[in-house]
Amino acid sequence: MYYFQYFSLFSDNILIFKPLSTEIKYSINDFLQESTHFNVNDVLVHVEKDRKRLFYSNELSFDLDDFPKSIIREAKKFIKEAGVNTLSRSIGTLEHLYEGKNVSSPIILHSLHFEVDKVKGKLNLYLEEDDWFFNPFLHNYITSFLEVDVPIFTEKEELFTFLQKIGLTKVNEESHFIGNFHHHRFQIIKELEDLKNCTNLSNNVNILLGNSEVKNDSVIHFGENRLLPADVDHEKVFAKLSQGNCVVQGPPGTGKSQVLTNVLANNLRNDATTIVVSEKRVALEVIVKKLSDFNLDKLCFIATSDKLSHSFLQELKATWDYFDELEFENKINLGLSKQYEDHLQMTLDLLNQKELIGGVSFSHFNEISKEFNLWKKALYSSETPSISNGLKNRVFIDEIYDKNLQKIVGFLRHNNYENETFLSSDLKVKKLLKSIRKINRVISISTFEELRVSMKLAIDCQVLRMKTTRIMPPFLNQILDLKNVF
Repeated sequence: MYYFQYFSLFSDNILIFKPLSTEIKYSINDFLQESTHFNVNDVLVHVEKDRKRLFYSNELSFDLDDFPKSIIREAKKFIKEAGVNTLSRSIGTLEHLYEGKNVSSPIILHSLHFEVDKVKGKLNLYLEEDDWFFNPFLHNYITSFLEVDVPIFTEKEELFTFLQKIGLTKVNEESHFIGNFHHHRFQIIKELEDLKNCTNLSNNVNILLGNSEVKNDSVIHFGENRLLPADVDHEKVFAKLSQGNCVVQGPPGTGKSQVLTNVLANNLRNDATTIVVSEKRVALEVIVKKLSDFNLDKLCFIATSDKLSHSFLQELKATWDYFDELEFENKINLGLSKQYEDHLQMTLDLLNQKELIGGVSFSHFNEISKEFNLWKKALYSSETPSISNGLKNRVFIDEIYDKNLQKIVGFLRHNNYENETFLSSDLKVKKLLKSIRKINRVISISTFEELRVSMKLAIDCQVLRMKTTRIMPPFLNQILDLKNVF
């Protein structure tokens, strides 16, 4: 399920601010409380050597068989889905009490880049010496629970000295762990704290945070043309967006990405800028792929928390170069309404075919099927005959059902009907009945199961006769003759 909300940053080219209301303050505080509640099992809260999600080592190069593959798989997964590198190495641990439990929290985190060399069977990890930061959990723990301001550190030694100064003395500087610490998710905590300290917020941010007192005067104006085909439900979304904010919800395959792509194309047509936010990078890539079919992906940029500013500038330059060299051509495209008309006409022509369903037209099939429950499951083993053929032989079919023979006939294969010997089947049945009458003079047989048992006994008696005597009761010969009938 995806949610998207459109808002324009400016109204009449003037940025409007509103004082931070009590309602918004409560909302931000609620978000902060939810975001700052850390589970004691979180690797940013507690690390230990026997945890499966962590690897205790001070090295940066390993044989592939010596390093847990699950850690690399998890790192690749988050890079693919969210565009974020979560692989890090921790330096030092601090032992302290948290939620009634003694925990060992990592102090410093280094982001790691990895390279798998399958030829040499090696895993190499890389880090920049100056690219380190304080564990976000400990930073929040010290400021929120100990109520101590945390300064900005330029050297690691300054951080260890600071911990000693505020009374956190149980520090092990030689403890090193490698794992996926997911430290990027705590960026939202800092953003919420900065937001709480703001005295004024723009109209759009107020609306986004749920301030019911503020009205959004900026709406999207939709024309008649669509970049991608849109059905009736999609058009309802566009109509709703033209009046204000909108939430679109639906299972996979219902066209949410297609709706959003049409919204983006419409905004581009109106010279508007749009921000699309998603938890997973894959969802953004789907939209970019749809836009790339029309060469509009050049106007998109996917930004993640670890995306550097020069990456944006490089892509921006590539876009400028692309449009500088682009030669615009006037193309005559078939209008979407004309496509709808052609599709409707094709559907009508299909429904008007005389032998569309089983040799009958759709209207005829609809008429004769009213008396049947088409959702009821039916078993059959032969090839289904055409409906037109069934209607021709309706009297004969009704007679089969009246005599309760449908189960027997239903298991006859279609090639049995076409077999030349099928017409002589009544002779086999007559021979079978004659043999059964003779057998019934000696023993009583009323079911096929009894007949099967008697045939088996006759075979056993024949084997016994061959070993003992040449004498055999006449009725056993009759039973054995039935084998030829079957």
